[in-house]
Amino acid sequence: MHPILIEGDRRFVQITQNALDFIATKSPEHYEMVTKYIGRIKHTHKGSGMLVEADPPTFVVNDIELNSPMCWYASDIVHDAYHSKLFHDYLTDHEYVPDHIYKGYDAEMKCLQIQKQFLITAGAAQRYINWIDYAPATRWWE
Repeated sequence: MHPILIEGDRRFVQITQNALDFIATKSPEHYEMVTKYIGRIKHTHKGSGMLVEADPPTFVVNDIELNSPMCWYASDIVHDAYHSKLFHDYLTDHEYVPDHIYKGYDAEMKCLQIQKQFLITAGAAQRYINWIDYAPATRWWE
């Protein structure tokens, strides 16, 4: 059992537990970060993303992410955990966290690098690793 609360139907819970198991098995270092900076993973029918200010910090996942290949879904969890890390690490030493610290171009580039590192460590297919290099051109976060 994982220390992260998983909210959704049985299928969502199972797939998410499998993704967390995948992270724990392939990269204990990334798993430690995920479990430190995500307290809940919740199914949504809207967009996916990290709610860094929620208590606990919550990664919301839509069906597109949920239905992606396991290694990709796991890497998305790692990616969004890093957004939370950026936010909470900054908050440790400051009263307020400006948006650019954890979102926007620079933050996305940091999160993509962590995601790419995880994909390489996990032995993911080259097409997933290549997508990370292409991703900034899509500017999906805007």
